[in-house]
Amino acid sequence: MNKQKMLKFCSIFMVLVCVFSFASGIMGILDVNDIKTVKEKEKAVAMKQLEALEAGVKTLESKRADYEAGKKKVAAGDVAYAEGVAKLEAGQKEYDAGVVTLAQKQKEYDAGMAQYKTGKAQYDAGLKVLNSKTAAYNAGKAQLAAGKAQYDAGVAQLSAQTDAYNAGKAMLEAGKAQYDIAKPQYTQAVAANVDFTTEPYKTLQEGVLGYEAGMAQVQAYEAGMAQVKAYEAGMAQVKEYETGKATLDAAAKQLAAGKAKLDAGATQLAAGKTKLDEAAAQLVAGKTALDDAAAQLKVGKAQLAEFEAGETQVLAGYATLKENPSIKEKIDDGMTPLAAAKEVMDEETVKTTNELTSRAYLYIALIVVAVIGIVAAIMGVGLENSPTANKVKGSVILGVIALIIAVVANIYGAMNGYTAFPLQMVAVILEAVFALLFVVSIFNYKNAGSIKTVK
Repeated sequence: MNKQKMLKFCSIFMVLVCVFSFASGIMGILDVNDIKTVKEKEKAVAMKQLEALEAGVKTLESKRADYEAGKKKVAAGDVAYAEGVAKLEAGQKEYDAGVVTLAQKQKEYDAGMAQYKTGKAQYDAGLKVLNSKTAAYNAGKAQLAAGKAQYDAGVAQLSAQTDAYNAGKAMLEAGKAQYDIAKPQYTQAVAANVDFTTEPYKTLQEGVLGYEAGMAQVQAYEAGMAQVKAYEAGMAQVKEYETGKATLDAAAKQLAAGKAKLDAGATQLAAGKTKLDEAAAQLVAGKTALDDAAAQLKVGKAQLAEFEAGETQVLAGYATLKENPSIKEKIDDGMTPLAAAKEVMDEETVKTTNELTSRAYLYIALIVVAVIGIVAAIMGVGLENSPTANKVKGSVILGVIALIIAVVANIYGAMNGYTAFPLQMVAVILEAVFALLFVVSIFNYKNAGSIKTVK
């Protein structure tokens, strides 16, 4: 292959490589713009999230003092509420016991009242009976007082005649049969106006009259005894009345004492009822106070929960930040999560900017080399028909420039990790290789002496 054909071959491949490189460079530039747009959006989103987190932290910290104070207040409220519940339960037990006691006292009072009413009815009935006997009692008592001397004399006389009475009564009983026989005979004799001085009638008359005289004495004794007994019976009735009155008087005292006790019991019941009513009112007030306290505690705990929920969100945000190793490292070194996040964001922005800038420079170089290379290659192909010195010189200069830029781009790309972009890396390497081949071939063509001199 002569030098003309070699130059043409290298020029054609140079054009193809440069077209490929130009397209790769354009694709790279577009990719850089896309990455820049994505990174800017990601940064905006991250910044917005970071600002929201920072605002949340500021809000949280502005409320921390109130939270701590509220926490203490709620804790104290819980203790006070528990004490209130215990006190209310104790009060309820005391109240229930009081209700039972009051019911028992009421039962006792009702039983006592029933007993009092029964006793009062009995007393009233006895008093009625006693009152009905008062007149007779007073009359009998007066009569007894008037006949007391006569009674005492009669008792003494009867006592003195008791033996004679007993003997006479025995004789009368023994002579009763004879008297019963003699009495009709005596009656007939009286009717016949017989002379009782005669011995037979005199004996008959003495016997009958003696018996009747003895009978009269016995009857007089018994009449006296009857009067004594009547007096003693009256005395017994008087004593019975007085005993009944004494019993009623004692019953009246007992009733009065029972009534006083019942009245005191009624007063105690009323006081107990009042006390229970007051206790019930206190229980209701205590229950209301506890309900109010519970409502306040609920509100307080809701406020605490709201703060704690915000704190949980902040901690979750910190945890998310720590998922980034760079942020975590700075936090571990003592930085606050927000400061570490901002610094890492700034560092990553700088890094991304440097990376995209270096890629942009490489892609611009790739396009520049492609443009220069295409021009140089076209000029090299044109030498086949019009090999002038100026065209050769221009091709050489452009080829050398393309080669230099391609070599520099490869060095710059290698230093900035262009291996991460295989397409552009291949393109810039091919540019350097074919630029070198083109320069070599154009110099060989020049040195071959086939150039026309153009004035």
